[in-house]
Amino acid sequence: MDDRFGWLLGASFTSNRTTLTRTLGPPDAPAATTGVGNSVDEMTLYGEASFRLAEGLIASAGGRFTWSWLGGSGEDIVPSKLTENVMAILAAATADRRETAFLPSASIAATLFDDTTLYLRYQEGFRPGGLAIAGDYVTRFRNDHISTLELGGRTGRSGVDPFHLSANASFTRWTDIQADYIDSAGLPSTANIGNGQIWSFSVTGGMEVSPGLTIEAGVTYNDSRVDEPVIEFVSARANQVPNIARFAGRVGFDYARPLGPELTLTARGWAHYVGQSRLGIGPELGEAQGDYLDTGVIVRIGHERLGLTLGMTNLTDEKGNRFALGTPFAIGRDQITPLRPRTVRVGLDARF
Repeated sequence: MDDRFGWLLGASFTSNRTTLTRTLGPPDAPAATTGVGNSVDEMTLYGEASFRLAEGLIASAGGRFTWSWLGGSGEDIVPSKLTENVMAILAAATADRRETAFLPSASIAATLFDDTTLYLRYQEGFRPGGLAIAGDYVTRFRNDHISTLELGGRTGRSGVDPFHLSANASFTRWTDIQADYIDSAGLPSTANIGNGQIWSFSVTGGMEVSPGLTIEAGVTYNDSRVDEPVIEFVSARANQVPNIARFAGRVGFDYARPLGPELTLTARGWAHYVGQSRLGIGPELGEAQGDYLDTGVIVRIGHERLGLTLGMTNLTDEKGNRFALGTPFAIGRDQITPLRPRTVRVGLDARF
């Protein structure tokens, strides 16, 4: 910004191609089954203008205009299943199409003191749609869209000031939510599950409690729900938006102490609680994940060019399911991606 006015203008182009092919059957003679190809080309123009309304008061407005070209095809579709009705459905799902979206944004920020700011911000975003496999068929899912209004404030800067604190509250409206579910063949697929909303509140802060020792902590609370599910997912335990934990929190420390003219001792540790959520929708993906404590500590002795480190992660040898799904082919056990067990590491780093 100059004295009163500032601006930003840009453009981007991305092109993405993915192909998924699958074989199922005995290990020595698997047969090809339905796959899918996806293509997305996206051109975006974006810009923002800021205006200083008064000393310490800045208003900004902008937006993104996106053109998306989507296409795709079915892979290895069994000819015997291509009835006239199925061919019509497949042609409609894989037909090339174009989508446009305008995503506005606006904010106002007030600097009360040299290092304290209050702000109000509105922003929209979206993800393009695509093709997915549901059973033996290729289906289409639409783009999803979010609108977020956020109110917050901050004082100080992490790593610069001896004390920093930030807090915010936001409300998000999410339409045509893209989520995972298990199809009739027992494999993961993607669909639009309906519309939902998220209330989110977070506070983070830190302070230098003594020379070289800084402690930081933060907590987040989310209240999410799918309040307008599509009819086929009404009874699929889809009331909570997938992959959004209700609670999360973290506490950590950073420590540095000179041991001589060249050597320095540094240490950092953390304890991070990941709250409970669910991976997707339906009986299989509706089970709980998260609800675990991730901990670790790392100590290093050395200088800029050479150092010896000793680290330990998962100090309590916590058991838990990370935000991921295991293999869908195993039975008789939970489908989880577990935490890495307690791990001790000794390392040597050198810079040349």
